[in-house]
Amino acid sequence: DWTYGIFPLVFLATSANISPFLVEFSIDPIAFPFAAAAFLCLFLPATERTVVLASALSLFSVLITPKYAMPLFFGLIGHYAACYLAHRNIKKLVISVAIGGGAALALALILYGSYGISLIDNFRSILISGKVTATRGGGNLGQEIFSYLAQKPVFGLIILLGLAGWGMRSYRKLDSITLSGAGILLGVIIFCLKINFPLQQYQAPVYMSLAVFFPFAALLVKDSLYRSAGKALLLFVLFMVALTHFSAATGEFLQTNINRRDAESNFSMKGPPAVAVLAYKEKLLRAIPPGEKVIARWFHHPLFRRDITGMTGDDRPSGTTCMTPDDP
Repeated sequence: DWTYGIFPLVFLATSANISPFLVEFSIDPIAFPFAAAAFLCLFLPATERTVVLASALSLFSVLITPKYAMPLFFGLIGHYAACYLAHRNIKKLVISVAIGGGAALALALILYGSYGISLIDNFRSILISGKVTATRGGGNLGQEIFSYLAQKPVFGLIILLGLAGWGMRSYRKLDSITLSGAGILLGVIIFCLKINFPLQQYQAPVYMSLAVFFPFAALLVKDSLYRSAGKALLLFVLFMVALTHFSAATGEFLQTNINRRDAESNFSMKGPPAVAVLAYKEKLLRAIPPGEKVIARWFHHPLFRRDITGMTGDDRPSGTTCMTPDDP
């Protein structure tokens, strides 16, 4: 019953310190639903059609932003394996992968081209800057994930029940549910090992990937009456959690500050909320004629990346120490 899948997604969307990072950049609302649809498709019975659809959805999401690349890649490998085991036709499998991948690539080229952006240059920039692996030191991502789940027992329980139901159902079975699920989990593990910079934008893909297992929690209950009662109870609990979290989530979204780290590591507000600044920037950009040059535009600035969670900063020793306290 995939209606269970709405529970963890609503929970994530109303989590104050996670929800802004599901739509961190202006492109995330495009990549996020395609990744979610791809995860759903991976658990369907493996056929040539599902291979085409899963390949297209996954690749298009990754071409927009590679946040979900690891879970999707290994989930696809599992789905391909399940399709081969079910039909034993490697030629049709390869053709299906090519069709799905080609469709996603064509759509991405059209989308990037409509904005005058080079897809090749975009990926070259990602690979050169190391943003895919984010090996910059700063902590352990897996540790942060466990810490968050401990602080959010409802969501932690959702993840545990989903994984338990999936494990029970997949025992001694080699189909798309088993192999795709194992691939997704492997991708999550590798992602956590590769990312050494545990900010929320790197945590969000992990929570999203684990949340897709929750529908399997229904398999833990055999009796349909108890299953319906459990679903109603979960719906009530989710409603209460979302109700209490919604205000904090919207408040954090609307009041995300433009911060600057000063010499005392003071992260207090140094400017207006980021959403307000972005709205003003949008007005300015709409007023600028097409093709007009903009002076002193820093490409990687969070505002120009449409990053609602971005923070400006300077390295210690801070440049602010050269100014007097009353410097205007």
